[in-house]
Amino acid sequence: MITTMKHKISAAFAGYLLIGAASGLFIYCGLGADCFNSMVKGIAPYLHLSVGTSSYVIQLTMLAIVLMLGGRKQAGPGTVLGSLVVTVIVNLFGDTLAPVLEAAPLAVRTAFVLIAAPLAGLGLALIQRSGLGSTANDILPILFSERLPQMQFRTVRVAFDCTELLAGFVLGIRPGFATLCAALLIGPCIQASFWLLDRPRRPRLAHRVR
Repeated sequence: MITTMKHKISAAFAGYLLIGAASGLFIYCGLGADCFNSMVKGIAPYLHLSVGTSSYVIQLTMLAIVLMLGGRKQAGPGTVLGSLVVTVIVNLFGDTLAPVLEAAPLAVRTAFVLIAAPLAGLGLALIQRSGLGSTANDILPILFSERLPQMQFRTVRVAFDCTELLAGFVLGIRPGFATLCAALLIGPCIQASFWLLDRPRRPRLAHRVR
């Protein structure tokens, strides 16, 4: 369990680094963006804003919905600051690794996309367990899951991601292989990461003193 404030901050920061790396892989492997960014790309032209600015506006709108649904305890400093950290990392990916990823063979890019889902799942689980606040897009499926106790979280998250995928498709964004992977794999990866993080650790064997 993550208890001290130092560990909470470290866990949250590590989580945002992982999410930024996963988002960069999804976006720049040329196989389709993740579900949220697909939806953002579809909405951006109607808002007459850049994709980055539209993403921030949509996150703020989702945050308002989170607060209306009583999710104040799920929000925190990371809800706003985390989005900025992820944006910086994704931009670094675009500046440094994008040409390399785009020129890589299809098999390599496919492998990176498959790696991105577990990275995102672990990152989101670390942020949630830190208690410092997930992004609004990640809080909403948690709130829906709490209201649907008969369904496992991974099922709710997959349904949420598929809804964003469908919204992007309706708005003219064709989903790619990476989009489908994000929709189907991130939810199960988050739930598996929760299980790994919450497992009780075996106590260290004390040295015998004779």
